[in-house]
Amino acid sequence: MKNKDFDALQTALACCSDLDTQIADLSKLQEETTARLRKLEVEADLNDAKALSEIARLQTVVALLPNRITARQAQLQTADTELVEVTNQFISTTHNPRVRECESREREKAQKTLAPLFPDNSALASAVEGSAFVIEAQRLHLTITTAPIYGSRRHAGLAVEAWNKLAGLESKRA
Repeated sequence: MKNKDFDALQTALACCSDLDTQIADLSKLQEETTARLRKLEVEADLNDAKALSEIARLQTVVALLPNRITARQAQLQTADTELVEVTNQFISTTHNPRVRECESREREKAQKTLAPLFPDNSALASAVEGSAFVIEAQRLHLTITTAPIYGSRRHAGLAVEAWNKLAGLESKRA
């Protein structure tokens, strides 16, 4: 199911993932560069211009990396905030209305199927609400909320998972 809100959600998730990778790569580079610098500072021949040049380069890189990491972490914090906003937009304007439509369709199908078996309206209503497909559609509502209680990534992941389950339910019942 292609949808612009879903695409925006996946793009925001990818942005956070990319920033995580960048931060991890910069942290690894910082560790490796610092180790190399410490080794050269102790072992390098002070009369070797090439070694001194390498030390100067490494000192510059070691000095710059903390600021780069901090900048990426700030970008990640902003991206996480945007991810929550995009996820909530997707849930409220795309996912939940589609789930309500699905629930309605499933209720109608169940009512048509079960009406001959349950002449009493209250028994029919109870049977409809207890039907497997209606319950499955209702669960899609319960799996996600607009409160990211498990963090922005898990919040977005649950929304993607629920959207995929909805697609599966709709294709199964088409």
